[in-house]
Amino acid sequence: LSAGKESVIVQWNLENWERNFISRLGAGEITSLSLSENDFYSCIFSDNTLKIFRFENNKSIIDQTNMNINA
Repeated sequence: LSAGKESVIVQWNLENWERNFISRLGAGEITSLSLSENDFYSCIFSDNTLKIFRFENNKSIIDQTNMNINA
């Protein structure tokens, strides 16, 4: 996975270099991207929104806005 300022996640298939774009996430710039071992990935956005997605269908299973995230 890769992500950027456009709030688009790119899934890369490293065997054939095909890309799958997941767009319209709509929460500002992606500032953090994390992967789990259990078929999930999460994003934190510049507006302090946290979203967790399922790899198999790229559907958001958690969408929490206005998080107070202090690092």
